Amino acid sequence: MATDYRSKIGRHIAYWKPRLGLSDWEVAVEVGDPWKNRLLGTSTIVRERRSARLRFAVPHPEDEDLEATVVHELLHCYFDLQDFDAKEYANVQSEQGVDRIANLLVKMRHDRSATPEKPD
Repeated sequence: MATDYRSKIGRHIAYWKPRLGLSDWEVAVEVGDPWKNRLLGTSTIVRERRSARLRFAVPHPEDEDLEATVVHELLHCYFDLQDFDAKEYANVQSEQGVDRIANLLVKMRHDRSATPEKPD
């Protein structure tokens, strides 16, 4: 089962890395215990080396959720919350913002009619 998820995650990373401007980043993937710490994914980012270690819980609820989690963790290459403290309101807001961007990107990929609204 973990191999199947690792393959799906690899395909999502291959699709999203160039689209997010991360082609020159080294991305390592780990899959782990289901719902460990109640997180779908985590990341460790080393900007100076342009490297990321992404960890994903398996099994994942649904394929689209898996893709959104992959995008979310890749976005942490830009929005690194290494010192994340879940008790701090600002950090929770930042994490929710990254999550919202990831979900919108995945939705736009799969729903060609879904385009961002233009500002007035």
